[in-house]
Amino acid sequence: MRKISFFLFILFLIYFLPVNNQRFRPSKIYFPADWITTDTSSSIPNFLSNCNFRYLSKGRQSYVFETEDNKYVIKFLRYDKLQKPLWTRLSPFSSLIAKEGQKKDKKLKAWEQCFTQVENLPLDLGLVYSHLSNEKGIVTLLDRAGNPYSLDIQNTRFFLQKKVTLLKDAFFQHDAKKLIELFFQSTVDRINKNIINKTSSCMENVGLIEDKIIEYDFGEVYEIKEGFKKKKHFLSFTDPLKDFLESRFPLYIPFFEQKRNEYLEMIHE
Repeated sequence: MRKISFFLFILFLIYFLPVNNQRFRPSKIYFPADWITTDTSSSIPNFLSNCNFRYLSKGRQSYVFETEDNKYVIKFLRYDKLQKPLWTRLSPFSSLIAKEGQKKDKKLKAWEQCFTQVENLPLDLGLVYSHLSNEKGIVTLLDRAGNPYSLDIQNTRFFLQKKVTLLKDAFFQHDAKKLIELFFQSTVDRINKNIINKTSSCMENVGLIEDKIIEYDFGEVYEIKEGFKKKKHFLSFTDPLKDFLESRFPLYIPFFEQKRNEYLEMIHE
């Protein structure tokens, strides 16, 4: 009983008390040399070593940094998300540890399936370079506090992309009707190429570069399997845009509904 009480106390400390290790550290993005490795089709861009990348955000899969001129973002995959959490090292329950290990193995396989296919996807992802090899190089990162890190990229896995204007921000800068049609056309084109994007919100993970819609968050992009309901996916993928328009630009809802029905019929089941 005392052992279980101690374990529960440690869990409380881990999950409910603020700890410094929630901040970015290079160790969180260092991969073992043989993890998620594939031959790269291009060489490391020269400008990578000549500019600073400042901290922008973090997600479930990556830490994101941007260049100081706001033209590019670099997304480092988070190795810490593939490691067993601290509580498994302290837990007296072997079944829980085994279950957590299975979850991490499943996540790794999903990452390998997704990220190793990125360069071959018939989509415009704004991708400039993907680093899934052990090629050497140095980049300079600035964390949230502005502290610099001279990072050896050999054991990291990252993607360099052009920076986009988020779809939710683009509506305040561009013609709304044109954006709605661009978004529908891009989504239909992707679906008809048998590609699914399982992202939970197109407003956060889809952007605009000039007049092009870019699905720049490709962490949940997969090939469609036989029997997949394409039209149902189209409706669910575009629903967040409808919610956004209802709250910010309700005047465009009739246009949205009209065009969504038109583009829905362009999908090949």
